[in-house]
Amino acid sequence: MRLVRQHLASTFILYLATLILCLGLLRLAAQQAGDGNDRSLAALRQKAEAGDVTAEFTLGTKYYSAGDYKEALAWFGKAAQQGNAPAQINVGSLFANGMGVSVDYAQAVAWYTKAAEQGNPQGQTDAGYMLASGRGVSQDYKKAAEWFRKAAEQGYAPAEDYLGNMLANGWGVAKDPKQAVGWYQKAAAQGYGLAQSSLAEAYASGMGVAQNPAQAQYWSNKASSGHSDDEADTQWVGLEMRTAAAVNPEALPQPAALSSSEPSPDLPPSMPTRGVVAEAADLSPASPVAIPHNYALIFATDDYTHWPALTNPISDADAVNQALTSLYGFHVEEVRNPTDDQILRKLREYLHRSFEPQDQLLIFFSGHGYFDTDLGKGFLVPANALRIEDDIGHRSLLAHETVMDYVNRIPAKHVVLVLDACFAGTLDRKIADSGLRGDISSDPYAHASLPELLARKEPKRTRRYITSGGKDFVPDGLPGHHSPFISAFLVTLNQAADRKGYITLDGIQEGLSTVNPEPRWGDIEDDNDPGADFLLLTPSAVAQLSKPK
Repeated sequence: MRLVRQHLASTFILYLATLILCLGLLRLAAQQAGDGNDRSLAALRQKAEAGDVTAEFTLGTKYYSAGDYKEALAWFGKAAQQGNAPAQINVGSLFANGMGVSVDYAQAVAWYTKAAEQGNPQGQTDAGYMLASGRGVSQDYKKAAEWFRKAAEQGYAPAEDYLGNMLANGWGVAKDPKQAVGWYQKAAAQGYGLAQSSLAEAYASGMGVAQNPAQAQYWSNKASSGHSDDEADTQWVGLEMRTAAAVNPEALPQPAALSSSEPSPDLPPSMPTRGVVAEAADLSPASPVAIPHNYALIFATDDYTHWPALTNPISDADAVNQALTSLYGFHVEEVRNPTDDQILRKLREYLHRSFEPQDQLLIFFSGHGYFDTDLGKGFLVPANALRIEDDIGHRSLLAHETVMDYVNRIPAKHVVLVLDACFAGTLDRKIADSGLRGDISSDPYAHASLPELLARKEPKRTRRYITSGGKDFVPDGLPGHHSPFISAFLVTLNQAADRKGYITLDGIQEGLSTVNPEPRWGDIEDDNDPGADFLLLTPSAVAQLSKPK
């Protein structure tokens, strides 16, 4: 059961965007769903205050677009209370992601379920995800599968893919690889990239279908050549608008380009695997500098099959996740208790991601680490790792050099690797060989303005690391508390958000300087350009940068 749970966690967090699909909707709905009669905002508010559900929903999108999530939540809440299913989903997602309100998974579940009970396929899928992952509700694979099936039978691609995974693994339903492949095929035909990848694996392994290398390659190519996330979000705006219209005939206008009731097989994947959408990161194109989109991939392990359990890695990872999303608008994917195979599969997935030149990716590991003094090599310890005495060749461990091979080949130009594990600093050969501290580089732009920092870093390739120690054991921390490294990391992020609205790697380094054992930082091999940096910006800082001059 432990391994099933581990597999479930990593598989379902792969689809974390189920929690926030509607937030991508809001960005585009706010751009496209205006007042057909050019009514003023005041007139729209007057109509909303009179209880018009369409005006309430539209006003919610406008406030969301402006970054006022609290006010957006208030107006979506009014529409949701009148039974508007898209508004109910939006309220649920704001609660799930802590936007305009504290994170409250139980509230998210309640609102997703209201939409689900109206027959809304996205609400059914969101409710199913919460049940399957045990967020805000007791974990229940059977009920989750029932919601996924209801949505899948309406042709909703993400639900078809979810249901395929439930059938492939026997979660809440009888294991049936053949049926699983059938649902993958339905979702893949709609252009849903995750299902295309699953279908490629099925053909490659012969799971539920005759082994067919040519078909495996075909679907793998389709998955890897998917369109951008923004194009993907566009695809599903039409679905939400049509759903809104079903609740109220005067709902948001439907763009002509999205008038078809059935998605084209050539449309891009509808639900990119990423976390919270930060609207400020996609503001006015009049911005004089390139604003990065920020992504984070978090691996955290505290439940091991053969190694001693740890207390804090997952709670640490959750806190980092929340800080990155709520303070700096990161799109976060968190994978809990992964095996070595699941870690490598996820890293390989990121090798095929499309990134814009200014985009940034933070990769974070929390859990056990190991150092072989004979080989002079450090390793990360996956959930399924064997004991050292049972695995002399360390085949079940994940060598630092293997992780760095993936990190260096991920196509994002700006990547930072953060490790909170024993002996993590030994990913740097200088530390592994001699115990020296990582390179300390002073900030070459210490007195530069924020636009200058962005402009100067953009053409440079970033490959940096931050670790919780060097060739050291590092503490897990007391139960109910974060590790010393994560505590300082979170304080640093919070203080920077309050004081300046942004922070550089050197600012993070300064905030960690008093931690014991001493954190290490430096360049990953020779792949970091001199002067390269990684900037974390709050939505308010981005909004200032994006204002037309």
